[in-house]
Parts: sequence; structure tokens; C-alpha cells
Amino acid sequence: MIAYIIASGLGTRLKEFDPITPKGLFPIHGIPFMEYLLNELNDMSNIYITSNRENFKAYQKFIDNYSIRYSIKNIGLFEIFGSFDDVLFNLDNLIKPTEAVCLCCCDNIAVLKYRLASFENDIITDKYDQIIISPKIKNWYKYGVLTISDDKSYVTSFKHNNTISEKEKNMNDEMYIDGGITITCHDFVNKIKNGGGFEKYMEKSLLSKRVGYYEPMAWFDIGNMESYNDTCQSSLFQKYFNKGKVSE
Repeated sequence: MIAYIIASGLGTRLKEFDPITPKGLFPIHGIPFMEYLLNELNDMSNIYITSNRENFKAYQKFIDNYSIRYSIKNIGLFEIFGSFDDVLFNLDNLIKPTEAVCLCCCDNIAVLKYRLASFENDIITDKYDQIIISPKIKNWYKYGVLTISDDKSYVTSFKHNNTISEKEKNMNDEMYIDGGITITCHDFVNKIKNGGGFEKYMEKSLLSKRVGYYEPMAWFDIGNMESYNDTCQSSLFQKYFNKGKVSE
């Protein structure tokens, strides 16, 4: 399985704190966040990082100094598409039609009971069209919410944040943030990609009725200053990660 890390955003919410360092390279306990993420992905066949014209050199320098046994390729996009269009650009140009791919962001990391690569079989055997790995978070509606089946294994609906009612916002136990980490394949994305961006992609993909859901044991995010500071101070982060290595 290939891993594809979206790192082409401008990181505007962190630029006030540090206008130079790309978001994915912000340090946690002196170690770039990207290093923790790459250690989680070290059983992938290949890893692609999609950077942009502003942060390409910084990510390339990081990769050049990172001791690895697998391939990491830094793809510099000189036009800012937005994360979903970045995914489509790279799927069209880099990934074989039947190959399973793990799509993740440069600013969050999940703690799972299983290695991410172990989900590949569920995709290549057509058990699921895609698998969404996402935390259950109260009062957070960045894109919208997923509704999960009673056995918590399937996504049954998606609603964009603009269509969530006040009543639904108070039903915290029913709310799941979408996105996070998605495992899918090129063929499936190609079937539903035409127009509409991430929200339309979610709505179309759920029509397949074969979208698996997995809730991580812990989830860490550095997308803004508040979440970055929370991750830096988290005892759970120190429990699960030690010097860039995943704790046993």
C-alpha cells in the first residue's frame, strides 16, 4: 500500500507563531511532527509527500536527512489546488488503478491497534470501497459529521457542516468528524471524483454503502496553535510516542 501525505497547504493558522517552518515540520519534543507520522507509515511500499512552492525545499531537506529504508518522494505543486484536488492530481499521475492508497494529512496522527498497512486487504478484496479512520470529537464540525452504524463498523451518512441543525449539534454522541485518514484505491476515487470538492466526494462515496469506519485509540492534531500546544503538553502523546518511535 502507498501512503500519500497532504502537505501542500499554506499553514496560515500557524504562520503567526512561525512564518518559516512548514506545519508538518513543527517540533514535538524537539522532533519534527512529520517524523512521528513517517514512523507510523514505515511498512508502506512507497510514501509521497505533496508540498508546495513555499515549503518544497524545507520538506526536501527533511527527507534528505531522514534515515529510511523505503522510498519517500517529495512532489512540489507550484499551484495551490486545495487538499482534495491535490489528492486527485497525484492519483492521476502517480498511483496504479488497482493499488490501495492511504491518504493522510501532515498535521495529524492516529494511534491504532493495528498497523495502517493491515487495512489494505479490506480494500483489495473489495470488502470496502474505502475505510475512514477518524476520531469521535464533540463540538468540532470542520467539514461535517459522519453517522456510524450501530456496530460502529460502517459509515451510514455524511452531512456537511452548513447543513447541521442546532439540535444535531447538541447530540454530541452522534457526531463524528469526517476525514482524518482515508484508505481507498484509485479506481474508486475516479468513479466519483467529478466536481464538487471534498464535500461532494463524501456524499457520492457514501452512496456505495461500503464505507468502513475505524475509531483510533488516540488522535493528535497540530493544525492550529491550540491543538499544537495541546499535543505538545499531552501525556498521552508521550505515552504512545518516544523519540519519534512508536511505543510498544
